Amino acid sequence: MKIKDIDFDNEVINIYQKKTDSFKTIPLSNQLIELINELLESGNGENIYKLKDNETYLFSNQIKKNLNLKLRKILSANSSRKS
Repeated sequence: MKIKDIDFDNEVINIYQKKTDSFKTIPLSNQLIELINELLESGNGENIYKLKDNETYLFSNQIKKNLNLKLRKILSANSSRKS
């Protein structure tokens, strides 16, 4: 995800939808905010990449195993609440 799309003040992620030329707003739980902060602060920027489009992205593919497990638990709990 693009780091600039994370809106910590409003606790949402705004993802641009090219097909509809609009933004999709996804609310963030407190747990997800904490996890995103951990990703941003972990290591020497190993989760942050600047790509050819000159945008800065956050990836979780190189983080510690415990953060991946925490993310799975949070997402599982959030999806259970919606059902």
